[in-house]
Amino acid sequence: MMRIPRVLGPAGAIVLSASMGGALASARAPAPGPAPPGPAVDFARDIQPILAASCVRCHGPRKTEGDLRLDTPEGLHKGGDSGAVVVAGDAKGSLLYQLLIATDPDKRMPRYAAVLRGVMPTNAKMPALRAAFESAGFTDVKTVLGSGNVVFTARKASEALLERRAEAAMTEQLGRAFPTIVRSVEALQAIVAADPYADFPVAREAKRVVTFLRAAPKANLALPLELDGAQILCVKGREVYSAYVATPKGPVFMTLIEKTLGKEITTRTWDTVAKLARTP
Repeated sequence: MMRIPRVLGPAGAIVLSASMGGALASARAPAPGPAPPGPAVDFARDIQPILAASCVRCHGPRKTEGDLRLDTPEGLHKGGDSGAVVVAGDAKGSLLYQLLIATDPDKRMPRYAAVLRGVMPTNAKMPALRAAFESAGFTDVKTVLGSGNVVFTARKASEALLERRAEAAMTEQLGRAFPTIVRSVEALQAIVAADPYADFPVAREAKRVVTFLRAAPKANLALPLELDGAQILCVKGREVYSAYVATPKGPVFMTLIEKTLGKEITTRTWDTVAKLARTP
């Protein structure tokens, strides 16, 4: 069964499927009668760039999942183990279109968010960071803010594997790797919807921060912990929720978090987590 990346919305799916149908029809044989108005669809110009960016990594000459190739008109016409993927002249009847608009997560490639430790505008440029992730084979890569947040599409895999792939690509492309922690965007959406801070009397002026761990803490923490206006409020799985009120002493909350949890972590504000959860 083929899986489709979350790259196009329904409108894009219709256009792509319709265009492919036209490209396939024109590739098979000249249409009888006068040619329809408008420019003819050209596979190399109109279709191949979309598929190359989104699909060919898993459905191309090097890797052909489901016996389906999407890098040539012949491959589109032939289809794969699931049958034909494009029906000429019938966009909505095409399997490709149906997969593009599917809401079943088992039929769509998931979106992930990588949060990198130690990134700032002075040591990493976001276009270069995006290119590094693309070199790892991730698609629809977007950077969010300038603090090392990358949202991307990939075949379903363990977060540890995705982290290793991202760090290896950064080493190769940037000459250094920033420690990376990956979560699915779906998991971030669940975190935002649950709003763990609702159970605590967080001051209006307090900043809320989420710390991401590679693994859940081995020992139970006696919470809440407090240091100079910073509090670690609760731990839920591999996320730690804290709040702090800014003081002249600087980022005391990071001192408290690292003293309690070590440095194999990375922390984001609640607003940044919410922004990552909303990134398409």
